Amino acid sequence: MSVKVELSELGEAMGRHDYAFLGERGGVTLVFPPREAGDRSLIVDGTVAQVGDGELVVTPVGAVLHRPA
Repeated sequence: MSVKVELSELGEAMGRHDYAFLGERGGVTLVFPPREAGDRSLIVDGTVAQVGDGELVVTPVGAVLHRPA
């Protein structure tokens, strides 16, 4: 079950997660697992650009909080 995250609230939602998984493509999906069992994962879709040596910038286009139903 997913709950939409407004992009204006994305920074706050990201602050409640410790890390994300990032693939190597132009379009990315970041998955921030929950800190505690039973909480929701944060899933963010976006585009990515490399701006420096090992540094990436992700521009979010949508996000949801998700927990298996």
